[in-house]
Amino acid sequence: MTVVSFSRQLNTCQRCLFRAWAHLIGNQYPILWDTIKFGLLYTFAEIFQQLLTKKILDHSFHLRPALDISREPIEWLAVLRYAAWGFCLFPHILRFWYQYLDSIFESSGWKAAWKKTILDQVVFPLPILVAFFLFLSALEGNLESWDAFTAECRAKLLFTLKARYCIMFPAQLINFSCVSPANRVIYVGFVSFFWLSILSIVMGLDPNSPIFRT
Repeated sequence: MTVVSFSRQLNTCQRCLFRAWAHLIGNQYPILWDTIKFGLLYTFAEIFQQLLTKKILDHSFHLRPALDISREPIEWLAVLRYAAWGFCLFPHILRFWYQYLDSIFESSGWKAAWKKTILDQVVFPLPILVAFFLFLSALEGNLESWDAFTAECRAKLLFTLKARYCIMFPAQLINFSCVSPANRVIYVGFVSFFWLSILSIVMGLDPNSPIFRT
């Protein structure tokens, strides 16, 4: 047996063991497994955003030269703040919210999907975005005054809310019409990977930027 073939067999065994472990945890502890998956998606979305904006693009969102020495380091404290939101709060809020929606609209099909989507988009986005901004503001230590605590939320909430509607409304329509209840949290997790990368970029912009005055 060559070294290459042995390495391939070892990689295959590792993948099989991981799938077996994931299947076991997913069946016996579905809430824990969804939390792990959702938390990792949030965490890696923030890392991806920082790699994009600190290593690949400059502050004008143009490609950096290959030998650019002004590239910024990854801000790991920011990654930890997003991980705290992704692991500890958001997936559990989302799970209870979906359970509530399913209890109201027990039927399936496009009619029920439209009702769930409209109710979800009318009720859920505003309080969850306010909670998101205030949670990160608290973790950043902006607690010296109410104005400092709410400054970023007040500056960026309206723009972020409109961007969220453009992305999440069609995503949630697909979610409620095509995705089984057991897979909804992780489906939204993958959508959130894309959405959170945008949200992280918004969070990194100056609150006085003209983009937030539109």
